[in-house]
Amino acid sequence: MRLKNLLAIGALLAALGASGGADAQSGKLRFYVNFIGGPEIQFFAVVKRGVEDAGRDLGVEAIYSAPKCCDINLQSQLLKSNVAAKPDGIAVEFNDPKALARPILDALDAKIPVILVNTQNFADESDPRIKALAYVGQDELKSGAKVGAGLLPNLKKGARVVCQNPGPAQIVQTIRCDGLKKFLEQELGATVDTLVNTASTPAQGLSVLDGYMRSHKDAAAIVSLNPETGTIACQWVEKNDMVGKVVVGGYDVSPAVLDCIKRGITSFTLVQQAYAQGYLAVVNLYLAKKYGMTPTNMDTGTLLVTKDNAADFQPVVDSGRGG
Repeated sequence: MRLKNLLAIGALLAALGASGGADAQSGKLRFYVNFIGGPEIQFFAVVKRGVEDAGRDLGVEAIYSAPKCCDINLQSQLLKSNVAAKPDGIAVEFNDPKALARPILDALDAKIPVILVNTQNFADESDPRIKALAYVGQDELKSGAKVGAGLLPNLKKGARVVCQNPGPAQIVQTIRCDGLKKFLEQELGATVDTLVNTASTPAQGLSVLDGYMRSHKDAAAIVSLNPETGTIACQWVEKNDMVGKVVVGGYDVSPAVLDCIKRGITSFTLVQQAYAQGYLAVVNLYLAKKYGMTPTNMDTGTLLVTKDNAADFQPVVDSGRGG
């Protein structure tokens, strides 16, 4: 493991340890919500906001625990630290069964309530106890079909669609593209290509998409799996005078994506309510610890934001709770 990763782990574990001590002194219930990415990514920033708001509203210590996106080894190290701190509950974004199963089972063995949030990446050999855990989030395969249905009115038979994947290390992204591909192949005989776009800057991301679009001039639609690549798609279409010629759709809402929808460049974005995922994960754990209630599955939905309802989302986005 490289030195910077070791230093990152040390700094994060030290911060979490300090937080745990304060919690013990205050006597408050303490919950960890463990994700693979931090607030440098729009979606994770909104999840974090939901976690922290829930903690304040419920009068508990709700701690968002994540490395800089998206290192599964760092997420696993943090989860082990979360378990060792013996909190009152843990919510986990279950990205990798090999990396995360053991600390989850350790938590369950220690009688710490655990739920899953945002991602359920089960393997055939996954422990039945993990498969049985309550889940807060959306069905990603179905969400891919929902995005495909949103594109359908604007596509012809045999159309080519590109799915921008900004995080191939996150299984959720692959599942979304798979769901989109399965739906459009069945409905239109469409070709759905996956474009891995992990560029570190918007300019680089725009260049990656531009390279694909120039070599695939028959591409009729761009689907982006997060607000960052969604903004890049909007910029490419506008810059190349392709509004109305290339359909743009995607996932999650940000100020930039909402603006693209209002201006008629982006047709829609699917909202899975990142804020609700963070908030409801804490609520689920709180009810389990406070009142002995069994954690329940909570579907945060697959609503499409379009030009018709974009204004309704503006206050949510302006408050930092749209994601």
